[in-house]
Amino acid sequence: MSAGILLVSTTLDWPFPAQLAAAFTDVGAYVEALRPPRGLLARSRYPSRMHDYYPIIAMDSLASAIAAARPDMIIPCDDQAAELVNRSRGASTLGRMEFLDAAAKAGAPAAASIAISSEEELEEAMRQLGLPLVIKCDSSWGGEGVIIAPTREDARAAFRRMNNPSRLRDAARAMRGRGPHFLTRALNPAPVRISAQAFIAGTAATSSIACWRGEVVGSHHFDVLLSTTPTSPASVIAHVPCPQMEASAIAIAAALNLSGLFGLDYIRDAKGHVHLLEMNARATPTTHLALDEDLPAALLRAAGLGGRTRPPVTDRSEIALFPREWLRDPRSPWFGRAFHDVPWDDHNVVRACVRAAPPAVRALLESAPEPILTAKSAVFGG
Repeated sequence: MSAGILLVSTTLDWPFPAQLAAAFTDVGAYVEALRPPRGLLARSRYPSRMHDYYPIIAMDSLASAIAAARPDMIIPCDDQAAELVNRSRGASTLGRMEFLDAAAKAGAPAAASIAISSEEELEEAMRQLGLPLVIKCDSSWGGEGVIIAPTREDARAAFRRMNNPSRLRDAARAMRGRGPHFLTRALNPAPVRISAQAFIAGTAATSSIACWRGEVVGSHHFDVLLSTTPTSPASVIAHVPCPQMEASAIAIAAALNLSGLFGLDYIRDAKGHVHLLEMNARATPTTHLALDEDLPAALLRAAGLGGRTRPPVTDRSEIALFPREWLRDPRSPWFGRAFHDVPWDDHNVVRACVRAAPPAVRALLESAPEPILTAKSAVFGG
């Protein structure tokens, strides 16, 4: 088996695509990257060749990268990147309700959800699902398009806000340096698709899965121990065995004939049962981790592209995700008990994350004691 050529693709300035590029390089792939020129992935030492992504010519950027790299596989790392890849293949992007309907038919424990396109349908959703109600908008990420509405008035306000997206506001956000993805969204607005989901009391849980031709070839399941808000991404997770989540992943992969890396989000209720909320149809911030399974290696092997398995990075179940937990609290007690997922061997990425942190956080990081910033001299040059 020959080493595969992978194109790791991101439209955002997230750090985990750099960690994923490192993971695929370590398991034997030849990695190229499509990324914003000033993004964190652009600073990584792992991609062998870089390709520039410009939101004003998003599809042309992807087409040029594909023509130059001729990849065996494209690994999108955010929803916009996944949508661009789908468009390049002439495929449509699966909406949240379409996914949940397919998952439920396959036997996965999907949370009750209803598509809503009017305030009358919202009222019916509240009647059927009750309050609090979770209002969600497709083509959003990082918790931005999820609002937990405790009252009828809150639900109406959330629906009105999501149902009237502003291209001008997105363009202004891009101009203020909030991220190139806002310009992409302003130039190529996605159809507005809103859904209402039953609120389930419990704790968040998530899976990262590697699939090939409808089969799960590797999986990690986690309970979320800590996040900044109830709808924001996790900062501390616990790696747990979960037969329910594994069975759900197997059913979904087969029903949708999945190939690639994906994330599945759940709520675990007080009885320990999981309820499926949605799928991230792209790599997620835990897919690079080598634990009891190595997802990048498993995916390459399944595709016939080589793939040597890495040893587990830790024997601890708790993992503090970089850089979310030290952005939340640079002196978090979790750094003493959890594995801290810092890519120390990719110094420029770590340094850029520190320099981009709010001033107060950066000051604490630069003066932090062990074990928060082990190898600090390599990062700060002192």
